[in-house]
Amino acid sequence: MKVEKVVLLIVGITIVFLAGCQFTQLSWPTPVPAQQCTEIGCYDGYTLILRPADMRFPEGRYDVHFTPEGKVTKSCFFVVSDDPVKCASGHCVIEEDCNALYSMGYNVPDNIRILYPVTKVMLTVEVERDGVTTARTTFEPVYRTVQPNGPNCPPTCLQGKNVLIVE
Repeated sequence: MKVEKVVLLIVGITIVFLAGCQFTQLSWPTPVPAQQCTEIGCYDGYTLILRPADMRFPEGRYDVHFTPEGKVTKSCFFVVSDDPVKCASGHCVIEEDCNALYSMGYNVPDNIRILYPVTKVMLTVEVERDGVTTARTTFEPVYRTVQPNGPNCPPTCLQGKNVLIVE
């Protein structure tokens, strides 16, 4: 009788143990939420931000020259006018060929963002107004990595910027 009780006890413990193993195998894993990536784009590039010494760029033609170390100079221009006939706000860019974003008018300080390709060499920038140099600087652009859709989501872009005050 004692042997039968010991055998039943061992069988019972084995059943409980196996039932615990079976339960573990049948349990559902906790779902890991999938990473959601948005589709915001970005660009690789360098932005030169031009700001006037005062709130407004004076009227005139502005020529902007970019000279990367050891490379050919690239130039662009824009023309600022205070003509109320040509400019609804009485202050605007009336002609340009720069790859730029212009923020001008009487309710915001003037701000011009010229977009330039990524360059990892020293860059000289010179700004002329009506043929007279109003600003000149040389620097090595510093870039940061940008992921507008979050970590581990494409795209990944290199972006740099500098501000140049124009007299």
